[in-house]
Amino acid sequence: MKKFIFPLVAVLGFAACTPENDNPMGDVTGGDEIKLTMKSLSIDTRAPFTGQIVEQNALLARVLCSDKSDDYTKEVDDRDNGFINFTAAATNTGFCQFDGTKIGKFFPQGVSTVYLCGLYPNPEETFWTNNGTTATCTFNGSHDVMYAPEVTTVKKGAVGTLAFTHQMTKLEVKVQAADAASATAWGDITSLTLTGIQTKDSAAAAANVNSVATVDLAKGTTSFDTPVASLPFYNMTDATTYTNTAVTTLALSETPATNAVAYTICEAITADGGTDNEFQLAITTENRTEPTYILVNLKEENNTADYGESTAGQSFTVNLTFSATEILATASVEEWTPQGETNVTVE
Repeated sequence: MKKFIFPLVAVLGFAACTPENDNPMGDVTGGDEIKLTMKSLSIDTRAPFTGQIVEQNALLARVLCSDKSDDYTKEVDDRDNGFINFTAAATNTGFCQFDGTKIGKFFPQGVSTVYLCGLYPNPEETFWTNNGTTATCTFNGSHDVMYAPEVTTVKKGAVGTLAFTHQMTKLEVKVQAADAASATAWGDITSLTLTGIQTKDSAAAAANVNSVATVDLAKGTTSFDTPVASLPFYNMTDATTYTNTAVTTLALSETPATNAVAYTICEAITADGGTDNEFQLAITTENRTEPTYILVNLKEENNTADYGESTAGQSFTVNLTFSATEILATASVEEWTPQGETNVTVE
């Protein structure tokens, strides 16, 4: 029997079919089971997943499989087994159900070529909607949307690699009071949200933070729509630990900020490379319950030139400094690893 097995980044290999791999659907051809071997791969800043992909820290991907290129309207051997749970390097991995139950996929009779692509994340079984030529999901600021473009697997000699890329932008925030008097004047932070994207005015903006990602499965491009009023920032317990708990309190002191304390993951945009602001944040504190709006103009590494490229797959650190009269902010680009920062003073 033929069985599809894909890792995150894989190299094909072949093994003989065994009786326990028989497909009970009865619509498959005879042949060898398809197996792939995963290369060691680390995705460092995908909240809440961090570090190496290993058995104790697996990555569950939605993998679409069709006998038609760029059209996944009818998935091959669909027994609610459209997931792959990627684990350690050099481990053969097959299709499974959302709960991890291993149910492999097989070539239907008369089909010698299939097409596959990958989607992440999968916090629940129905997170992604397969529309045939596109796939959509609704994100909330804690989801790192990734896509692996279509690959081809051919019976008896197929070669394929699923390579996921980040489609979103990550913002991390550090906070610090300029001095003890400023910390007292503001009090601790009680909310922190993203309220505007490419917003020019520091005021309550109309909803323009999108919440739905649509991946074009043929082109591999991602577009964003369905505006909402804001996306939350979520707590970080240390430099690499991301939670799904929205910020409701952050201590503010004059101690210099070492690590980011909050993050959000939002749509990717193309920065203008000039003085226009890319993001707008809203902050409330114990002593200032009305939102203070902060405009952030992204900078290149080392906080020098204005950033002027796509923010897809990039991470930016925003340093917020609270003075008695203002909040100063700076922001700088990272490519999923720390590179630079942007500073903002909060008044």
